[in-house]
Amino acid sequence: MASSVGVRFCGVFAVIIGVNIGDCLTTFIVSRIGAKPEQIRTALVHVIYNVLAALLIITTITILRLTGILNDTLWNMTLNSGGVANVHGIFRLVPAILLLPFSGVLASLAEKLVPDREAENEDPEIENTLRELDSRLISNPALALDQVSSLIGHMAEVSIHNYDSAVGMMGNYDDKRMSRIKEREDLLDRMADASSRYLIDISPHITQEREFFKQSYLIKAVTCFERMGDHAINIADNVKKLDDHAVSFSEKAMKELQVAIDAVKDVLTITYEAFIHTDVKLAVKVEPMEEVIDALIEVLKSHHIHRMAHNLCDVYSGIQYENILSNLERISD
Repeated sequence: MASSVGVRFCGVFAVIIGVNIGDCLTTFIVSRIGAKPEQIRTALVHVIYNVLAALLIITTITILRLTGILNDTLWNMTLNSGGVANVHGIFRLVPAILLLPFSGVLASLAEKLVPDREAENEDPEIENTLRELDSRLISNPALALDQVSSLIGHMAEVSIHNYDSAVGMMGNYDDKRMSRIKEREDLLDRMADASSRYLIDISPHITQEREFFKQSYLIKAVTCFERMGDHAINIADNVKKLDDHAVSFSEKAMKELQVAIDAVKDVLTITYEAFIHTDVKLAVKVEPMEEVIDALIEVLKSHHIHRMAHNLCDVYSGIQYENILSNLERISD
Protein backbone atom coordinates (compact mmCIF):
# COMPACT_ATOMS: atom_id res chain seq x y z
CA MET A 1 0.00 0.00 0.00
CA ALA A 2 2.76 2.44 0.93
CA SER A 3 4.68 1.83 -2.29
CA SER A 4 1.58 2.39 -4.46
CA VAL A 5 -0.82 4.93 -2.95
CA GLY A 6 0.99 5.73 0.28
CA VAL A 7 -0.33 5.53 3.86
CA ARG A 8 -0.57 8.14 6.57
CA PHE A 9 1.60 8.03 9.71
CA CYS A 10 -1.43 7.68 12.01
CA GLY A 11 -2.48 4.55 10.13
CA VAL A 12 1.02 3.05 10.10
CA PHE A 13 1.37 3.69 13.84
CA ALA A 14 -1.79 1.70 14.63
CA VAL A 15 -1.11 -1.16 12.21
CA ILE A 16 2.48 -1.74 13.44
CA ILE A 17 1.36 -2.00 17.07
CA GLY A 18 -1.55 -4.29 16.15
CA VAL A 19 0.60 -6.59 14.01
CA ASN A 20 3.34 -6.95 16.63
CA ILE A 21 0.95 -7.79 19.47
CA GLY A 22 -1.28 -10.00 17.31
CA ASP A 23 1.68 -11.97 15.95
CA CYS A 24 3.21 -12.71 19.37
CA LEU A 25 -0.21 -13.69 20.80
CA THR A 26 -0.62 -16.24 18.01
CA THR A 27 2.85 -17.63 18.79
CA PHE A 28 1.98 -17.84 22.49
CA ILE A 29 -1.27 -19.71 21.84
CA VAL A 30 0.48 -22.24 19.57
CA SER A 31 3.35 -22.64 22.07
CA ARG A 32 0.89 -23.94 24.68
CA ILE A 33 0.37 -27.11 22.61
CA GLY A 34 2.75 -29.78 23.89
CA ALA A 35 5.54 -27.32 24.74
CA LYS A 36 7.88 -27.42 27.71
CA PRO A 37 7.56 -24.78 30.48
CA GLU A 38 10.72 -22.92 29.40
CA GLN A 39 9.38 -22.68 25.82
CA ILE A 40 6.04 -21.33 27.05
CA ARG A 41 7.93 -18.81 29.21
CA THR A 42 9.90 -17.61 26.18
CA ALA A 43 6.67 -17.01 24.24
CA LEU A 44 5.13 -15.31 27.29
CA VAL A 45 8.09 -12.94 27.63
CA HIS A 46 7.60 -12.15 23.93
CA VAL A 47 3.98 -11.19 24.62
CA ILE A 48 4.80 -9.14 27.73
CA TYR A 49 7.61 -7.32 25.91
CA ASN A 50 5.43 -6.42 22.92
CA VAL A 51 2.58 -5.19 25.13
CA LEU A 52 4.99 -3.02 27.17
CA ALA A 53 6.60 -1.75 23.97
CA ALA A 54 3.16 -0.84 22.60
CA LEU A 55 2.27 1.00 25.83
CA LEU A 56 5.54 2.94 25.66
CA ILE A 57 4.87 3.95 22.06
CA ILE A 58 1.24 4.92 22.74
CA THR A 59 2.22 6.93 25.83
CA THR A 60 5.04 8.70 23.99
CA ILE A 61 2.90 9.56 20.97
CA THR A 62 0.05 10.76 23.22
CA ILE A 63 2.44 13.08 25.07
CA LEU A 64 3.90 14.34 21.77
CA ARG A 65 0.38 15.02 20.42
CA LEU A 66 -0.74 16.83 23.59
CA THR A 67 2.37 19.01 23.67
CA GLY A 68 2.03 19.86 19.98
CA ILE A 69 5.42 18.39 19.03
CA LEU A 70 3.63 15.84 16.84
CA ASN A 71 1.34 18.30 15.01
CA ASP A 72 -1.43 17.53 12.51
CA THR A 73 0.96 17.89 9.58
CA LEU A 74 3.25 15.12 10.89
CA TRP A 75 0.34 13.04 12.15
CA ASN A 76 -1.33 12.95 8.73
CA MET A 77 1.91 12.83 6.73
CA THR A 78 1.88 10.30 3.87
CA LEU A 79 4.68 7.71 4.05
CA ASN A 80 6.13 5.64 1.23
CA SER A 81 7.49 2.11 1.78
CA GLY A 82 10.85 3.43 3.04
CA GLY A 83 9.07 5.69 5.53
CA VAL A 84 7.01 2.77 6.85
CA ALA A 85 10.20 0.70 7.30
CA ASN A 86 11.88 3.57 9.17
CA VAL A 87 8.91 4.05 11.52
CA HIS A 88 8.78 0.31 12.18
CA GLY A 89 12.52 0.25 12.87
CA ILE A 90 12.23 3.10 15.40
CA PHE A 91 9.20 1.49 17.06
CA ARG A 92 11.16 -1.78 17.51
CA LEU A 93 14.56 -0.35 18.45
CA VAL A 94 13.66 2.31 21.01
CA PRO A 95 11.51 0.04 23.28
CA ALA A 96 14.18 -2.68 23.03
CA ILE A 97 16.83 -0.29 24.37
CA LEU A 98 14.53 1.03 27.12
CA LEU A 99 13.33 -2.43 28.26
CA LEU A 100 16.66 -4.27 28.02
CA PRO A 101 17.68 -3.44 31.64
CA PHE A 102 14.43 -5.10 32.82
CA SER A 103 15.00 -8.44 31.02
CA GLY A 104 15.68 -10.19 34.35
CA VAL A 105 12.40 -8.88 35.76
CA LEU A 106 10.51 -10.18 32.71
CA ALA A 107 12.17 -13.60 33.08
CA SER A 108 11.24 -13.79 36.79
CA LEU A 109 7.67 -12.80 36.00
CA ALA A 110 7.42 -15.52 33.35
CA GLU A 111 8.77 -18.14 35.78
CA LYS A 112 6.11 -17.18 38.34
CA LEU A 113 3.32 -17.26 35.76
CA VAL A 114 4.49 -20.56 34.21
CA PRO A 115 5.91 -22.80 36.97
CA ASP A 116 7.59 -26.15 36.30
CA ARG A 117 5.25 -29.09 35.87
CA GLU A 118 6.14 -32.04 38.09
CA ALA A 119 4.50 -35.40 37.73
CA GLU A 120 2.69 -36.57 40.84
CA ASN A 121 4.85 -38.75 43.10
CA GLU A 122 7.74 -38.45 40.65
CA ASP A 123 11.26 -37.17 41.23
CA PRO A 124 11.55 -33.62 39.77
CA GLU A 125 15.04 -34.52 38.59
CA ILE A 126 13.48 -36.99 36.14
CA GLU A 127 11.32 -34.31 34.58
CA ASN A 128 14.10 -31.73 34.47
CA THR A 129 16.52 -34.11 32.76
CA LEU A 130 14.16 -35.73 30.28
CA ARG A 131 12.77 -32.32 29.36
CA GLU A 132 16.06 -31.55 27.61
CA LEU A 133 15.09 -33.69 24.62
CA ASP A 134 13.09 -31.61 22.16
CA SER A 135 11.26 -33.55 19.43
CA ARG A 136 11.15 -30.37 17.33
CA LEU A 137 14.93 -30.63 16.81
CA ILE A 138 14.92 -34.15 15.33
CA SER A 139 14.91 -32.77 11.78
CA ASN A 140 18.17 -30.94 12.60
CA PRO A 141 20.62 -33.78 13.47
CA ALA A 142 23.46 -31.52 14.62
CA LEU A 143 21.31 -29.80 17.28
CA ALA A 144 19.46 -33.00 18.18
CA LEU A 145 22.69 -34.93 18.75
CA ASP A 146 23.97 -32.15 21.02
CA GLN A 147 20.73 -32.33 23.02
CA VAL A 148 20.90 -36.08 23.53
CA SER A 149 24.63 -35.86 24.31
CA SER A 150 23.79 -33.49 27.16
CA LEU A 151 21.22 -35.95 28.52
CA ILE A 152 23.72 -38.83 28.33
CA GLY A 153 26.14 -36.64 30.30
CA HIS A 154 23.49 -36.47 33.03
CA MET A 155 23.20 -40.25 32.82
CA ALA A 156 26.93 -40.51 33.52
CA GLU A 157 26.56 -38.24 36.58
CA VAL A 158 23.70 -40.34 37.95
CA SER A 159 25.53 -43.65 37.38
CA ILE A 160 28.66 -42.33 39.15
CA HIS A 161 26.49 -40.99 41.97
CA ASN A 162 24.91 -44.41 42.38
CA TYR A 163 28.35 -46.03 42.39
CA ASP A 164 29.52 -43.69 45.16
CA SER A 165 26.38 -44.37 47.19
CA ALA A 166 26.61 -48.15 46.74
CA VAL A 167 30.25 -48.51 47.78
CA GLY A 168 29.67 -45.91 50.51
CA MET A 169 27.33 -48.37 52.27
CA MET A 170 30.12 -50.91 52.86
CA GLY A 171 29.88 -51.69 56.57
CA ASN A 172 27.24 -49.00 57.00
CA TYR A 173 24.07 -50.12 55.21
CA ASP A 174 21.21 -47.59 55.13
CA ASP A 175 17.65 -48.34 53.95
CA LYS A 176 17.06 -44.69 52.97
CA ARG A 177 20.21 -44.59 50.89
CA MET A 178 19.25 -47.90 49.29
CA SER A 179 15.83 -46.48 48.42
CA ARG A 180 17.44 -43.43 46.81
CA ILE A 181 19.83 -45.67 44.83
CA LYS A 182 16.82 -47.52 43.41
CA GLU A 183 15.11 -44.24 42.53
CA ARG A 184 18.21 -43.11 40.65
CA GLU A 185 18.35 -46.50 38.90
CA ASP A 186 14.78 -45.94 37.69
CA LEU A 187 15.86 -42.50 36.53
CA LEU A 188 18.78 -44.05 34.62
CA ASP A 189 16.46 -46.53 32.92
CA ARG A 190 14.09 -43.76 31.87
CA MET A 191 16.94 -41.63 30.53
CA ALA A 192 18.38 -44.61 28.66
CA ASP A 193 15.01 -45.41 27.05
CA ALA A 194 14.37 -41.77 26.10
CA SER A 195 17.91 -41.32 24.71
CA SER A 196 17.76 -44.53 22.67
CA ARG A 197 14.36 -43.67 21.16
CA TYR A 198 15.53 -40.13 20.38
CA LEU A 199 18.71 -41.36 18.70
CA ILE A 200 16.71 -43.80 16.57
CA ASP A 201 14.19 -41.08 15.61
CA ILE A 202 17.06 -38.90 14.35
CA SER A 203 18.22 -41.63 11.89
CA PRO A 204 16.04 -40.65 8.87
CA HIS A 205 17.41 -37.09 9.00
CA ILE A 206 21.12 -37.97 9.17
CA THR A 207 22.89 -37.33 5.89
CA GLN A 208 26.50 -36.58 6.90
CA GLU A 209 29.02 -39.26 7.83
CA ARG A 210 30.26 -37.43 10.94
CA GLU A 211 26.69 -37.27 12.28
CA PHE A 212 26.29 -41.00 11.65
CA PHE A 213 29.48 -41.73 13.62
CA LYS A 214 28.37 -39.47 16.47
CA GLN A 215 24.98 -41.21 16.59
CA SER A 216 26.68 -44.64 16.81
CA TYR A 217 29.04 -43.34 19.51
CA LEU A 218 26.16 -41.97 21.60
CA ILE A 219 24.15 -45.20 21.28
CA LYS A 220 27.13 -47.10 22.71
CA ALA A 221 27.56 -44.47 25.44
CA VAL A 222 23.91 -44.85 26.51
CA THR A 223 24.38 -48.61 26.85
CA CYS A 224 27.62 -48.26 28.79
CA PHE A 225 26.41 -45.71 31.33
CA GLU A 226 23.17 -47.67 31.84
CA ARG A 227 25.17 -50.85 32.51
CA MET A 228 27.41 -49.00 34.96
CA GLY A 229 24.25 -48.12 36.87
CA ASP A 230 23.14 -51.76 36.80
CA HIS A 231 26.46 -52.94 38.27
CA ALA A 232 26.31 -50.20 40.92
CA ILE A 233 22.89 -51.39 42.09
CA ASN A 234 24.23 -54.97 42.06
CA ILE A 235 26.91 -53.85 44.52
CA ALA A 236 24.23 -52.18 46.66
CA ASP A 237 22.25 -55.45 46.66
CA ASN A 238 25.38 -57.37 47.74
CA VAL A 239 25.86 -54.93 50.61
CA LYS A 240 22.20 -55.37 51.63
CA LYS A 241 22.61 -59.15 51.68
CA LEU A 242 25.59 -58.77 54.00
CA ASP A 243 23.50 -56.61 56.31
CA ASP A 244 20.54 -59.02 56.18
CA HIS A 245 22.81 -61.89 57.31
CA ALA A 246 24.64 -59.71 59.84
CA VAL A 247 28.06 -60.55 58.34
CA SER A 248 30.90 -58.31 57.19
CA PHE A 249 34.34 -58.45 55.64
CA SER A 250 37.54 -58.75 57.64
CA GLU A 251 39.59 -55.59 58.14
CA LYS A 252 42.25 -56.81 55.71
CA ALA A 253 39.69 -57.78 53.07
CA MET A 254 38.01 -54.37 53.39
CA LYS A 255 41.32 -52.51 52.98
CA GLU A 256 42.12 -54.46 49.82
CA LEU A 257 38.60 -53.92 48.48
CA GLN A 258 38.89 -50.17 49.12
CA VAL A 259 41.93 -50.03 46.82
CA ALA A 260 39.83 -51.48 43.99
CA ILE A 261 36.90 -49.16 44.81
CA ASP A 262 39.15 -46.08 44.62
CA ALA A 263 40.77 -47.26 41.38
CA VAL A 264 37.38 -47.78 39.73
CA LYS A 265 36.23 -44.33 40.91
CA ASP A 266 39.34 -42.81 39.28
CA VAL A 267 38.69 -44.50 35.95
CA LEU A 268 35.00 -43.50 36.12
CA THR A 269 35.90 -39.86 36.78
CA ILE A 270 38.35 -39.74 33.88
CA THR A 271 35.81 -41.41 31.57
CA TYR A 272 33.13 -38.90 32.57
CA GLU A 273 35.43 -35.91 32.00
CA ALA A 274 36.58 -37.33 28.65
CA PHE A 275 32.96 -37.78 27.55
CA ILE A 276 31.72 -34.36 28.71
CA HIS A 277 34.62 -32.44 27.15
CA THR A 278 35.31 -34.81 24.22
CA ASP A 279 38.89 -34.95 25.55
CA VAL A 280 40.94 -37.52 23.63
CA LYS A 281 44.00 -37.06 25.87
CA LEU A 282 41.93 -38.10 28.86
CA ALA A 283 40.22 -40.91 26.95
CA VAL A 284 43.50 -42.65 26.07
CA LYS A 285 44.31 -42.93 29.79
CA VAL A 286 41.28 -45.14 30.43
CA GLU A 287 42.37 -48.42 28.83
CA PRO A 288 45.77 -48.63 30.60
CA MET A 289 44.00 -47.94 33.91
CA GLU A 290 41.39 -50.58 33.10
CA GLU A 291 44.15 -53.15 32.48
CA VAL A 292 45.70 -52.31 35.85
CA ILE A 293 42.30 -52.73 37.52
CA ASP A 294 41.85 -56.13 35.82
CA ALA A 295 45.23 -57.24 37.23
CA LEU A 296 44.34 -55.78 40.64
CA ILE A 297 41.03 -57.67 40.73
CA GLU A 298 42.85 -60.93 39.91
CA VAL A 299 45.24 -60.38 42.81
CA LEU A 300 42.39 -59.59 45.20
CA LYS A 301 40.52 -62.70 44.08
CA SER A 302 43.58 -64.85 44.76
CA HIS A 303 43.88 -63.32 48.23
CA HIS A 304 40.21 -63.96 48.77
CA ILE A 305 40.59 -67.65 47.77
CA HIS A 306 43.48 -67.94 50.20
CA ARG A 307 41.35 -66.59 53.06
CA MET A 308 38.51 -68.93 52.13
CA ALA A 309 40.85 -71.94 52.04
CA HIS A 310 42.18 -71.14 55.50
CA ASN A 311 38.76 -70.39 57.02
CA LEU A 312 39.69 -66.77 57.54
CA CYS A 313 36.53 -65.63 55.83
CA ASP A 314 32.86 -66.52 56.30
CA VAL A 315 31.50 -68.46 53.30
CA TYR A 316 28.49 -66.20 52.74
CA SER A 317 30.49 -62.96 53.02
CA GLY A 318 33.10 -64.57 50.75
CA ILE A 319 30.45 -65.04 48.03
CA GLN A 320 29.38 -61.39 48.29
CA TYR A 321 33.03 -60.31 48.20
CA GLU A 322 33.49 -62.22 44.96
CA ASN A 323 30.31 -60.67 43.52
CA ILE A 324 31.40 -57.14 44.43
CA LEU A 325 34.81 -57.66 42.82
CA SER A 326 33.12 -58.93 39.64
CA ASN A 327 30.85 -55.89 39.48
CA LEU A 328 33.79 -53.54 40.04
CA GLU A 329 35.64 -55.20 37.17
CA ARG A 330 32.62 -54.93 34.87
CA ILE A 331 32.16 -51.22 35.70
CA SER A 332 35.82 -50.68 34.81
CA ASP A 333 35.34 -52.63 31.56
